[in-house]
Amino acid sequence: MHAPLPAYTVRGSLSLGPDPDADIIRTWAAEHGYPLNWGPSGHVPTSIRDAYAHATGRRSH
Repeated sequence: MHAPLPAYTVRGSLSLGPDPDADIIRTWAAEHGYPLNWGPSGHVPTSIRDAYAHATGRRSH
């Protein structure tokens, strides 16, 4: 018998649909010198999403 897998807490909510803020955040990230090589999924990395929220005072979805 295998040991149980550890549990992890995921911050925020899970959304399986397209990110409505991705284009806005991508534009902001490009203007502020952040790398845009986000991988094939196109999901906004948490570090960039957090930087965007901190800089603009807006929480994204």
